Amino acid sequence: GGTRVDSCCRVFVVGPKAHTMSLVLSANMNSHERDFIVALSQAEQNAALNAFAKMTKASPEKIDRLALWGGGGDLCFADCSYLRVGEKWALGKLKSDSVASEFAASASQAMKGVYTDSATLSSASATAIQDYWVGQPKQWCSLGVASDESYGIDADIWYTVPVDCPGLMFKRVTGLPISPLAAEMMNKSIAALKKERDMVMSSVPKSFFVETEELRKAVNFSMLDVVNNSASM
Repeated sequence: GGTRVDSCCRVFVVGPKAHTMSLVLSANMNSHERDFIVALSQAEQNAALNAFAKMTKASPEKIDRLALWGGGGDLCFADCSYLRVGEKWALGKLKSDSVASEFAASASQAMKGVYTDSATLSSASATAIQDYWVGQPKQWCSLGVASDESYGIDADIWYTVPVDCPGLMFKRVTGLPISPLAAEMMNKSIAALKKERDMVMSSVPKSFFVETEELRKAVNFSMLDVVNNSASM
């Protein structure tokens, strides 16, 4: 018989295509098991926090409620709409009406290079896993998770959203108002991730994908079967 994914198992995927790779890994899992696979966006979050700190001369440790939306690298949009400095709303102190777009551009430039420095990427990944496992009460985390279709994000893609990490799990931050700029950038990243998804679905043999739980049971097929079979070859 097939081996089910243990409830204590978590899979953390890192890289510029981590979101679509998470989708591939999840293809033969139950719907409730999909939350066990997470695409890490900590490197992008660190780059965006440092960009805002440089822009405002604020200490990165005092900045919280940064929201990231999208995929990896240049598919990630840094949103400062909810951002706080010293527990006070940051945009209320900034006079420029264009600060959101200026910050997004600065953060985007900083995030483009996050996958070129292996040491920085490894450190960011370790931080993200620790925050997920132990909990991070002081800061929103940024994780690429299976879309639940909130915020108008299409199903069947992994998408980075702001989350709370109380420990051993994540909880999506819900009910945030979305600015016109954020909506525009989110739509672009959704379209790009859907394109990646469709390319993968068309190129991977259909026998790899099982569309329903009934079919998965019928063929006794799971993600771990693939791993175990590959290891024995």
